[in-house]
Formats: sequence, structure tokens, C-alpha cells
Amino acid sequence: MSFVALASRVIIPLQIFLAFFFLFRGHNLPGGGFIGGLLLGLSLVLALLGFGFQRIKEAIPFEPSTVIGIGLFTAGISSFFGPLFGKGIFTGVWGSTVPFIGKLSSVLLLDVGVFLLVAGIVMKVVYSLMEEEC
Repeated sequence: MSFVALASRVIIPLQIFLAFFFLFRGHNLPGGGFIGGLLLGLSLVLALLGFGFQRIKEAIPFEPSTVIGIGLFTAGISSFFGPLFGKGIFTGVWGSTVPFIGKLSSVLLLDVGVFLLVAGIVMKVVYSLMEEEC
């Protein structure tokens, strides 16, 4: 087993945890969907370097285009919560507080959409580069 594969077994779970930490922290403090999506994408890159393209592509059951589409849809849905409550489009609507996540809001939904969009784009770019190499 290579050093990268061995190190990635420890680093990847930490990166995924940090990605979700930044996602859920971001609608109240610096961070958010973009940086969380980049961290998730970087964990994919590390997995590809440690375990190989074919093994990782078989382990991930969905295509990057699906993740991008779900992210765009989720971010788009978040824009309609403001008008439902008599406010402008993309205006934040805040709900109750949930432990470990924070306040549920349309801003969090937008952050989740951006998170998925960025992670999907990183997946698409990395898959494209790895497929050309193989």
C-alpha cells in the first residue's frame, strides 16, 4: 500500500467532516457552500491519487452531472422562499434552530446548493482529466 493511500485513509474523513462543518457554519460565519464544496472535491482528488480512478469511480454511485443538477435545483429553490413570505426574491427566511446545524433557513438551502454544485464541478473536472490520462 502506498503512502498516499495510507495517509488518505486518515485525511479523507477529516476533509469530509471539515467540508460539512464549513457548510453548516457558513450561513452565520465565514465559510459556506463554496469552501465546503472545494474541500469535498479535494477529498475526491486525494482518494483518486491514493486508490486509483477505476476503484473510486465504481465506489461513487452517481455521475458529476447529477450532483451539479441537484445543486443548481437546490440553489434555485432557495430563491422562492422570500416571495412565499412576502419578501423579495433571494431574501433570507429563517426558521428554528437545530443542534449541530444551526438555524434552518433559505440561506442554508442556498449554501447546500452551492456546496453540491462546486463539489460536482470539481468531480467533473477531475474525472475529465483522469479519463484522458487512462
